[in-house]
Parts: sequence; C-alpha cells; structure tokens
Amino acid sequence: MSDALLGSELSSAAKAAIAAGLVVTFVYSVVVASQILLWVWLVAVATVLALGIRLVGAFLRLVDAVERIADELERTDRKPR
Repeated sequence: MSDALLGSELSSAAKAAIAAGLVVTFVYSVVVASQILLWVWLVAVATVLALGIRLVGAFLRLVDAVERIADELERTDRKPR
C-alpha cells in the first residue's frame, strides 16, 4: 500500500493547493452564503474522511503484517527437524 494515504509528507505545491482551497471555501461561505458554520461543517467532514482513510490504511498495514508473520510461522513449522 502506498504511504500517500497514510500521511507521508506533502509537497509544497500540495500544501499551497490545500491552503488555497480552504481560503476559497471560507470566502464563499462568509461572503456568498453568509454562513460561517457551512465552512466549519465542510472542514469537519473533510477531516473526518481523511482520518477515516488513514485508519483504514493502518488496519490494512496491520493485516498485511499479521499475514506475513503467519506465513513465516507456517514455513518454519513445515521444516523437517
């Protein structure tokens, strides 16, 4: 599994794009929609989704590690003594 989903360091361009997106959505929610809570809601939903993706990725890595350990134990049990 790629480390990109698990939170490896973001590039400067990605950080700038995220910051620009936050500013644009904030300006829209305050100026156009006149609802600051709309922006807070969107940021909260995005944060929960990002953390969910990281959690699923961590579980996938855990399952992969357990499978590798089980395979290794199975191989050592089959060796003649």
